[in-house]
Amino acid sequence: MVKRIKHTAYWLAFVANIIAILAMFLVGNVDRLHPSEHPWLSCLGLIFPVLLVINLLFLLFWVCVRLRTIWLPVLGLLICYVPIRKYTPFNITKEHPARAIKVLSYNVYMFSPWDLEDLSNNPIVKYIQQSNADIVCLQETNVSEAGGRNVYEALVSKYPYYHILHAHSPGNQHMMVLSKFPIKKRSKLSINR
Repeated sequence: MVKRIKHTAYWLAFVANIIAILAMFLVGNVDRLHPSEHPWLSCLGLIFPVLLVINLLFLLFWVCVRLRTIWLPVLGLLICYVPIRKYTPFNITKEHPARAIKVLSYNVYMFSPWDLEDLSNNPIVKYIQQSNADIVCLQETNVSEAGGRNVYEALVSKYPYYHILHAHSPGNQHMMVLSKFPIKKRSKLSINR
C-alpha cells in the first residue's frame, strides 16, 4: 500500500512538473501577442517569475526525492532559456563598448514635488544629472513658466541640446529630449490604434 502511494505521489509530482514547464513556456512567450488584441493574455507575463521559481523548487524537490528525475526541470529550464533570459537579463560584463551611449527614459510627472523654487534642488533633476546619460527622454514634462524650460536651464550644463514635443491635449503634459549630442533631425512617428 505504501509503495503504491509513493508511486502515485511520484507520478503526480512528475505531471505537475510537466504542467509547470508547459505553463512557463507558454507564459514566457506571451509577449509575442499584441497587448491591445489580447489584454488578459499579455498580463500573464507577470506570473513568469512565479513559474520560474516553481520550476526551481521542482529541481530542488527532485534532487532530494529522486535524483534520476532531475532531467525534467533541467529540460524545462533549457526549453525556456530565451524567456528566462528576457525576464532576468543578467549582464555580467562590466565594460561597455567603446562607442556605447547611455539612454535614460523617465516619466517625471511634471517634476513633482512642485513647491521647489530652485529646480536644481529637485530630486528628479538631481537624478538626471547623476545618471550621466547621454540622451534623456522625459515624459509628462510641464513646459509652463515653472516647468520644462526652467528644468532645461537647470540641466543645460550637461545637455546643451534639447527638443520639446508639445502635446495637443489639456494639461500641458509634453515630452522632452535632452542630449549631449546635436539633434540633427526630428520627426513625429504616428502610431495607428
